[in-house]
Amino acid sequence: MIDKLKIPVLNRIIIAGNLMKEPELFFTDNEIPTVRFAMEYAHSFKNKIGRSREKSCHIIVTAYSGLADSCVKYLTEGSSVIVRGELYNYQHKNDVGNYFNEVRIRAKYVQFLDKQKKIVSENVREEVASYN
Repeated sequence: MIDKLKIPVLNRIIIAGNLMKEPELFFTDNEIPTVRFAMEYAHSFKNKIGRSREKSCHIIVTAYSGLADSCVKYLTEGSSVIVRGELYNYQHKNDVGNYFNEVRIRAKYVQFLDKQKKIVSENVREEVASYN
């Protein structure tokens, strides 16, 4: 019998992009502040004939507690960010009652890249460190 290869658990993602719309704040059943925002990031590549092309991709990011509060306070539509976190599967029903899965990011760290928000980014880093 062949032993199965033991694969380490590794679930980390770092991604840079822009918010597609205003972040949405809501609270969990335990009154934990939660923010959700849609993020767009670009993927550059060359096509078969060598021309540079760019595709945009979209993903939903969720953050909790102090990080959620800071995101709502300082991020707006179009804000540039770097998000570090982990992927998770979110299952929900569509309008006709069918279930479907969506891969999302659970943020552990958000860096604000807009120049006027540079000082705020340093403060958010401290808040995230205390949350984790």
